[in-house]
Amino acid sequence: MIKYRIDKYSKKILFMSEKTSKKSMRKIKIFDLDQKKLYIKTAPLRFISNLKGISQISTENSLYLCGSNKVSLNSSESTGSYLFRYDLDNNFKQPSVLVNSAYVHYNPMIVLVNDDILVVIGGKDQIFCEKYSISLNNWRKIPILPEERYKGCLLVHQKELNLYLFGGLTNGKFNTSILYLNFRSIGGWDKIILKENDFLFKRSSCIAFMLDCDKDDVFICGGDSDFNFEKDYIVHYNSNNKKLKMKFIKSALAKAKFKNQTFIDFDGRFFSFIDSEENIFLIEKKNFGITIINTNEITINDFNNNH
Repeated sequence: MIKYRIDKYSKKILFMSEKTSKKSMRKIKIFDLDQKKLYIKTAPLRFISNLKGISQISTENSLYLCGSNKVSLNSSESTGSYLFRYDLDNNFKQPSVLVNSAYVHYNPMIVLVNDDILVVIGGKDQIFCEKYSISLNNWRKIPILPEERYKGCLLVHQKELNLYLFGGLTNGKFNTSILYLNFRSIGGWDKIILKENDFLFKRSSCIAFMLDCDKDDVFICGGDSDFNFEKDYIVHYNSNNKKLKMKFIKSALAKAKFKNQTFIDFDGRFFSFIDSEENIFLIEKKNFGITIINTNEITINDFNNNH
C-alpha cells in the first residue's frame, strides 16, 4: 500500500470497497489523478452490515452512500433509506449520518445535480424518487417512475437539467425503453419507446456519458446483456432524433459491469467509472482513449483507441 499526504485540492476518485476481512469495516480507495497514486483508508460502517442495496457517489472530498439492505415497497414499515457521508477532512474516521429518505431504495440510481442535489431514483421493487439537498440537509419528493427500474444508468444534462434513465431491469427482465424527466418541470417522466435497434439496449449495470453538453449525443457502454455480439460496442444515442447506433470499442470497456452508475467529469477532459472488479476506467472526451487503473494491484494499463 502506498502512503502519502493527500492534497484535498487535487482531483480524486473515491469509492468504498466491498472487499474486507472485518464485517464492520470497509476500505475507502482514493486515487489521486494528479499524483497518479492510490491511497487506502479503513472506515467503519454504521447501521448497515454490508453494501448490498447501497449505491455510492463521490463529490470533491466526500463520499456519499445511500440505500437500504432491505427491499420494501411500503415506506410506513421502514425508516426509509440511509444516507452517509465520509469526509476526507476528518480522515474518514466516522461517517456523518444524515437525514434518512422517506422511501426504501434498494440499489437506487444516483446522480449529482449542480454540485448540491443528490437525485435518488427507484431501486428494486420501487418506483418512488427523491432528491436530497446537500446545503439544506433535507429530502423532497420528485415524480415517481412509471415502472420499477433498477441497475440502470442515470444521466443528467447539467445545463438543461434533463434526467435520462437508460437500460436496467424491470421485474427482473431487461428494459429497452428510456425514461426522461426535466428537473425544472412539474410534470412526470416521459417514456421513450425505441422502435428500431432496441436490442442494442438490453443491458443493465451499464454507464452513460455525454462528450459535449451542447450536443444531444449520449454514449452507453458496459454491463450485463442477454444478447451476444461478435464485437464489442458502445451504443450511441441521439436524444434529439431518438436514434441508436453502434460504435465499436475495446473489449475491456464494453464488457465491464459498472458499480458506480454515475460519472465524474474532470476539467472537461475525461470521465471516470468504477467496475465490479474495482477497476477505475478513465475515458478521454476527445478520442475515447481508455485508461484502466487496477486498484487491487495498484498498476496502470493504457488502452489507446483511435475511434
